Amino acid sequence: MKRILSFTLSIFTIGAVAQQLPQFSQYIFNDFLLNPAIAGTKDYAPVSLSARMQWVGFNNAPTMQIGSIHGALTKNVGLGLSVSNMTTGPISNTSMQLAYSYRIKLNENTKLSFGIAPMLIQQSLQKDKLTLDNQNDNTFNRISGKTMIADVDAGVYLYSKKYFVSLSVPQLLENKVRLGDALFTEKLKRTYVLYGGYDIAVKEKFVLTPSALVKAIEGGAPIQFDVNFKATYNKTVWLGLSYRG
Repeated sequence: MKRILSFTLSIFTIGAVAQQLPQFSQYIFNDFLLNPAIAGTKDYAPVSLSARMQWVGFNNAPTMQIGSIHGALTKNVGLGLSVSNMTTGPISNTSMQLAYSYRIKLNENTKLSFGIAPMLIQQSLQKDKLTLDNQNDNTFNRISGKTMIADVDAGVYLYSKKYFVSLSVPQLLENKVRLGDALFTEKLKRTYVLYGGYDIAVKEKFVLTPSALVKAIEGGAPIQFDVNFKATYNKTVWLGLSYRG
């Protein structure tokens, strides 16, 4: 009985982690991953591929791969696409997101963009990677191997040549994740992400960009904050420093 209870609690724990947003460390170079309203706000079409490995050397350690592209369709409309895959032991989470943004000009230097991004998430459990004392356990057999969830991200983005402020709400609808019947039902957690920065011209061709990010997850999770400093020379060479609390 203790083993069955332990297994059930493990499924809930893994599921809760897998439902949360990916942990980005280099978002200062691909802020589109934080907010669909950023789609099309650059003077070019950024294409990004990245990977993250945690706890290297441990079996079944978490891994993540992300690819994205976005650009301006017209003067006011932007489109974007991102695909991600996260794996932690027997649990994997694959998502695809299509972003649409619309920009308005507030004045000569400032624009405001609104964005929305429907998202599909497939959560999988590889049951063959789990070993039980009793392979015919009824609790284990009631858990499905795959489930599909739909949700929406939304956001606004205020920006100019010198500063930017981004506010986004991932997993807005808080749809439910079902790993079988109602016994294994969890909910996507709505998250609020505030991110902003300012470019300071220190000397000719040398720019210092301090920025900060605050993330709050509904349900009582601790608030996360990042503080970043990025120094850029001649728009080609950069050096960065980040702190996460």
